[in-house]
Amino acid sequence: MYVAVFLVCVGYLVLGCDGGTLFNPITVEMLNGEMSFYCTYKGLKVLPGKSFTDYHACLKCACDGNGLACNTMGFRVAVPEDSECDNVLIGCKNRWVLKSDNTKKCPKKKIPQNISAVGK
Repeated sequence: MYVAVFLVCVGYLVLGCDGGTLFNPITVEMLNGEMSFYCTYKGLKVLPGKSFTDYHACLKCACDGNGLACNTMGFRVAVPEDSECDNVLIGCKNRWVLKSDNTKKCPKKKIPQNISAVGK
């Protein structure tokens, strides 16, 4: 008899001055009479003890016996409205570019001096 036991994976996001952490509890499933434990991430199954980096979402993730924990990489910058420059993430690293042409670097003298940021 095939019995499947699922723990509902409910993710939650905790944000603070250190950045953000996403956590999904471990999934337990009975397969062929044996208990199987794994974490899920964007439809993928990740085994406990494994870790990976999602550069598209700028997250570092690790699966353990409790579940999957993902931490933000880099930080998000709040740019003043009147600034000529904008801060963008490229490869999970912050880069200053011109608002008028985001293909060009922002000159250092135009980078805002008073900004706020959240992240690690």
